[in-house]
Amino acid sequence: GPESIMEAVTDLHAERIGHGCNLFKWEIIGEGEGRVGKSASSSSSSKNRNEMTDMQKQQYCENLTRYLGTMRLCIEVCLSSNLQTIPELDGDLRKHPAKNMVREGLAVALCTDNTLVSRTDIVRELSLAIEAFQLTPGKLRDIVFNGFKRSFMPKRYTAKREYNRQVISFYKMIERESGLDVYGSEYGE
Repeated sequence: GPESIMEAVTDLHAERIGHGCNLFKWEIIGEGEGRVGKSASSSSSSKNRNEMTDMQKQQYCENLTRYLGTMRLCIEVCLSSNLQTIPELDGDLRKHPAKNMVREGLAVALCTDNTLVSRTDIVRELSLAIEAFQLTPGKLRDIVFNGFKRSFMPKRYTAKREYNRQVISFYKMIERESGLDVYGSEYGE
């Protein structure tokens, strides 16, 4: 839940969060394992968090969302995998929390997760997102760039930055040739 995401970014200094599907689920705060959950120690801070009001839980999620956005921490979203593993979606990606993640301006990157089990590739994942979330070309560009910029590329920072600049230039060239370069994005001209 949200508290697990907070622990990952504050205690473990995670730069990427896998799935993040429970980011907005304030109602499950205090129910899981860990710092604020049922199995947490009986310290006063754990006790206080377990006694949070609904409004405080909602504020916790809002603050976490703001923090993730401000710090540009990446959330890896695997739509096909989530369709197979999250019953609440009921086969409808329009219910996926990634729609809200994008709306909130978070650094979302689409991923394939397990390509053999999910029978997917990145083109399919992008197509699913475009259709389900009604992504503009600018939002699509942001998501694609997030994947490259926040990758675990095993090169020095300067080499990774140069590679990303080449990818961005190539992508923008394709946009211009397709007549899609009129849409704004986080990574503007």
